[in-house]
Amino acid sequence: MNNTLQPKDEQLFALTCDITQDAIAYIERRTAAGRYIPKYHDWPSLLWTDDGMPDFSFGESNLPNYTDSFGLGLFEVFAEKKEGIKGETYKWDEKPAFQALLDYVESEPQIHKHFFPLTNGENGRGKLGFFKSSVEVFISSLTEGYVHRFGFTFDRGKFLQVYLPRENALVEDQLAIEIWVPILHLAFGADEIELTPDVWVSRMPEDFQLARARLFRGSEEIQHGIVQAATHALILKDYTLPNLGYLTKFGSFLNPSSPILEIINTFFAALRMLMEAKTGYGQILVVPIGWAGSYVASLPDVEGVALRRYPPDLGGELDRAIPALSLEQLSAVGVLFSKILKLQERSAGHRMQLAIRRLNNCFLREDGEDAILDAIIGMELLLSDGSTEITHKLALRMAALSSTIQDYPHAPSAVFKHVKSIYGFRSAVVHGDQKRANDTREIKMEDGSTISTVKLATDYLGMAVRAIAQQPEYFTPHNIDEKLLLKSALQPEFE
Repeated sequence: MNNTLQPKDEQLFALTCDITQDAIAYIERRTAAGRYIPKYHDWPSLLWTDDGMPDFSFGESNLPNYTDSFGLGLFEVFAEKKEGIKGETYKWDEKPAFQALLDYVESEPQIHKHFFPLTNGENGRGKLGFFKSSVEVFISSLTEGYVHRFGFTFDRGKFLQVYLPRENALVEDQLAIEIWVPILHLAFGADEIELTPDVWVSRMPEDFQLARARLFRGSEEIQHGIVQAATHALILKDYTLPNLGYLTKFGSFLNPSSPILEIINTFFAALRMLMEAKTGYGQILVVPIGWAGSYVASLPDVEGVALRRYPPDLGGELDRAIPALSLEQLSAVGVLFSKILKLQERSAGHRMQLAIRRLNNCFLREDGEDAILDAIIGMELLLSDGSTEITHKLALRMAALSSTIQDYPHAPSAVFKHVKSIYGFRSAVVHGDQKRANDTREIKMEDGSTISTVKLATDYLGMAVRAIAQQPEYFTPHNIDEKLLLKSALQPEFE
């Protein structure tokens, strides 16, 4: 046995080892006798498109599902009847090693809480059917994990490699996790880059790709053809999840105001501001670190939620070339991301969090009239001090901020004029003036071209975030007045 790998609960390991060894021997006999072993259905296969994106297909596989090979449901009964093969079934209740494990699990509260609890509807030797079944699943999952990795020959040292992650899930009060968020419709010029010590962008391994594909396959919340198009993931490290037993839910800490979501959305906002690329995410995945909740073949244990956080027209973009980010560009995104996070940690940081939410909404809205309201609210969160003449003052401050951005394509005087036009469109939308809204839906630029008012408003909000992130003193609107407007010759240009 590898001396570096030791169980925390020697008795639990010994009892689990005995019954799992017997279960593996049963699966080996069943396989050797040609008896029916179910296969995984709707299993993903991974190919790659010409532009380097994953392309999944789903179908029947030849991969044995040992977890479901212990009991005979109707499907297995019919399959064996058709094949004319009869043989033993695994009788858990007749296995002394299993009964000993049941007794031990029931006697240890820390371990017992991770299995279906006993209630008043007990049967047999005081073992509720659901409780017994949950322990059966524990052993059958270990059998699945071991056989797919090491075959039928049982070795206690190898078994420890499968057992210890499952034991940690039973005995630890806090479970270490990482959050992985696949980044859609972007190619990257590096396999891995550190944005902050706890936030990385990394290429997803192929077995991880298959594991996440099994999750989004069953979801109706997202478009599978879009969500599959991701090679890299945003990774948030050094998180823990309270180990609450069998009621533990991964999605419970992903509510709309969760700090984790704020970090994720801040990264995508930084990406959109600097790259002007249509991207987003459709999954938030939880990856156990040092423990496992279950085993499915030899895939990594991955759980998560599906949600649509990508532009509504991204599907049409998939027929075009995938935008590529160089290492230098991704580093710049990381710098902006880090600066915004620092602003969000300040006493008034909630204003920046809300502004980032509104900025992301601008990219995700299907209706431009909703997006213009998001853009204006975002601008006011950053630049308004609650005083009167908000439109004029905000336009002045936005113009002043634009002068701090190197090589910004719009002159401050143009920004001032455009912001007032943006407010005109917003006013028409709010008051239901459809004719005026149609007339102000686009803005004529100084070179004679036109641009969508929503697009320009989104660009200006992003510019304001970038300017404040680069020079945090401007997070206080009064400082914009004192340090940029009053000390410059800009203001007369706007009167």
